[in-house]
Amino acid sequence: MNKEKIEFLNKYTLSKVNKVNLLTTDDVKKIPDGVLPKVWKDIFSEKNVDVRKRKMLDVWRSSVGKEMSNTISFLNEHLIDIEIMNIGEYYSVLYTVKNQDNKIKYYEGNNPCDKRLNKKLNEYWSVVPDEIKRFYDNVHNGFYYYPSKGMGLDSYNDVTCLWEEEWGIIEDIGEENLKLNLLTSFGFFNNSLGTYVVVDCEKGINDAILWSSKDEPEYNLKFWDVVDEWMVIGFQN
Repeated sequence: MNKEKIEFLNKYTLSKVNKVNLLTTDDVKKIPDGVLPKVWKDIFSEKNVDVRKRKMLDVWRSSVGKEMSNTISFLNEHLIDIEIMNIGEYYSVLYTVKNQDNKIKYYEGNNPCDKRLNKKLNEYWSVVPDEIKRFYDNVHNGFYYYPSKGMGLDSYNDVTCLWEEEWGIIEDIGEENLKLNLLTSFGFFNNSLGTYVVVDCEKGINDAILWSSKDEPEYNLKFWDVVDEWMVIGFQN
């Protein structure tokens, strides 16, 4: 096991106590049923890396093949390894990506069985667009650049509910001029620099908003188009 890799990963666990543990195929087989998706048990019982990659990307294709086609295409070409890791009681998939500049980047895909919905999102989960729920329920409970925990889809627990935060831009443009309902709007994707791709559950996935504290919102965006494009930008940079 690469000592430098583990040391790097441990810098970003957000825990002073828990360390990264990369699991072997035998470790995965010992995990009790229900802790991980059944398909993960199948994928990570495989010793062959290429088989694991193919099977995991098939999971992506079956759930968001159309919506995240560019992301899947990039991973298909540049993904060099996928592993199960756990940090304390949390399990996730570690994606090792080597981009076109030969830079190694680590992405984390959280466990769909770990449904720690924040209270407000839980109230509106039934009306969250199906395409978003499909990703969170079947692929990953959040998928992002591991060191920053950003430039990706946030985990359930970290999805931003707009009304719970203070946004200077609202004072600048006036709440009466907003073209969204703060109470039903959630930032599912963050770019690590304070900008979110937001869905107002009253409007739907094809009327998404680019939202930040500094700049006026951009409306009438297609959620998956923005997410798919920004995800690839993150891989490439």
